Amino acid sequence: MPHPMGYVLRAVSHIPAKARKSLYAGKRIDVANRVSSDYEVRSRVIRKPNVVKRRLYSQALGEKLQLNVTTTALRAIDRAGGLDRYLLKTPDSLLYSDLGSDLKFRIGLLYRHKWHEQRQQQQRQQLQLQGAATAAAEKAAAQLAGGGRRSKSLLPPAAAAALGEAAGQVR
Repeated sequence: MPHPMGYVLRAVSHIPAKARKSLYAGKRIDVANRVSSDYEVRSRVIRKPNVVKRRLYSQALGEKLQLNVTTTALRAIDRAGGLDRYLLKTPDSLLYSDLGSDLKFRIGLLYRHKWHEQRQQQQRQQLQLQGAATAAAEKAAAQLAGGGRRSKSLLPPAAAAALGEAAGQVR
């Protein structure tokens, strides 16, 4: 007994099993009818995606990966600015690929780890700067309180002595 929705299932384009191990960027096998010029002869045409084998560099992984990709996927990768950005920007629902999802997960983990290390380093630097600023403030406070070697006058000692003698003559 045929499926009651069989005609609908046939109309939907097919995602090939190979697409799960490659990057197809949403391309599918499409079925169409070629019609002759006099509209009498129809012949079934199967349009398959243009798949090429390419070595693409991943900055996060630091290596070249040999992948089967469609030319549409190559253009999308170029537009996104590289394989890593393409995978991270494309939602899993549009990848249609186990390989793409796995690579996206690995690259995402590496970027999160790298971001976390950079964040910790920035926090350490801020703490060091705060510690240095606190030490400088304590030193300045000690000097103002008279604990330092400098006199309270901002003038050189010889000029301060000359002013002191002049002040004594005026009184």
